[in-house]
Amino acid sequence: MSIAAGLASIKAAVDLTKTFRDAAKAGALESGEIVGRIGEIYDYIVDSKAALIDAQEIMLQKTAEIMDLNARLRDVEEVRQTRQLLEYDGQVYWKTDEPEFPFCAVCWDTKSTLVRLQDTGTGTYSGVLKTDYRCIVHKQSFYVPTRR
Repeated sequence: MSIAAGLASIKAAVDLTKTFRDAAKAGALESGEIVGRIGEIYDYIVDSKAALIDAQEIMLQKTAEIMDLNARLRDVEEVRQTRQLLEYDGQVYWKTDEPEFPFCAVCWDTKSTLVRLQDTGTGTYSGVLKTDYRCIVHKQSFYVPTRR
């Protein structure tokens, strides 16, 4: 039942109650008629209650959807802000506000997850001093010119 139907039931109950009261004051009601009118009013009230319960359930569902969308929006905003702080050197990502260690390009590019690379040693590779960094997630190594 819709909210509009529930409100219509409330209005009908109020109108019927007013008519019932006026008829009772005037002494124009028989005992059998009183029971019937009370039953009608009760039915309208039950319909209104059902409509309000339906509306409450819909509101709870919509509230949960809004909370989910807000969480997803926060996640997107966090990724956007992080992306602005990253600098790609051709192999790994460096955060401009934390340039001490690199992050895995594969993890960031595929899942937007920053995974700090482990320093497994420095050495000369092809005549250039490079540091070997390893991703703990997918075990890939990156040989990056040493920045220190």
